[in-house]
Amino acid sequence: MVKGIGIDIVENERIEQAYARFGDRLLKRIFSPDELEIIGGASVDLQRAAARFAGKEAVYKALGSTKTGIRWQEIEILRDSSGKPVVRLSGSLALCACERGISFVHISLTHERKYAAAAAVAVGE
Repeated sequence: MVKGIGIDIVENERIEQAYARFGDRLLKRIFSPDELEIIGGASVDLQRAAARFAGKEAVYKALGSTKTGIRWQEIEILRDSSGKPVVRLSGSLALCACERGISFVHISLTHERKYAAAAAVAVGE
């Protein structure tokens, strides 16, 4: 059963400007070490970063409002063995999902020159 849906779009330039201002501090605040590997490590791909940022926002929206607010690293957008994006929740957001009967969150990411977008669908019993 669908428990929630979320969608988000990000202007890539916004991420580029934030990265220019804050550098790796920004990335380390938002992304887990596993996500940082995916977006390129030392040679960061800011379009991939923007898509994953949009993904985090979309997942948060699909989960519904929470008491704690968004905690960026508690939502990870990773890859399975075939390269498909997958969501891993931890901490208070994993607990929130469990309390709401959400057992899985589907995610789709896309990016192009100007924009990155994501859609998420939370499902459960």
